Amino acid sequence: MKEIVGLPRGDQNKPVLKRNIGRKSVQAPLDKAGRICLPEEMAMAAGITDKAVLVGMLDQFEIWSAELWKNREAADEIMAQEAFRMME
Repeated sequence: MKEIVGLPRGDQNKPVLKRNIGRKSVQAPLDKAGRICLPEEMAMAAGITDKAVLVGMLDQFEIWSAELWKNREAADEIMAQEAFRMME
């Protein structure tokens, strides 16, 4: 959000990014136990049919289907080595 807001007023990407992210955003209600109730449309789009994985990302989190997360996690492990080298 900060990056998008920080873009210059005349940057043509700014409204495109705001619309693209905003139109896909929804308020996720909580149930009586305080759990997030992921809207069915979002669950289907993410391939979540049964179990989900909540992945922390420092200042946000992602929700993945367990199956897709296994694939992403394996790919991230490979990419992480290079990413950490870039930080040195």
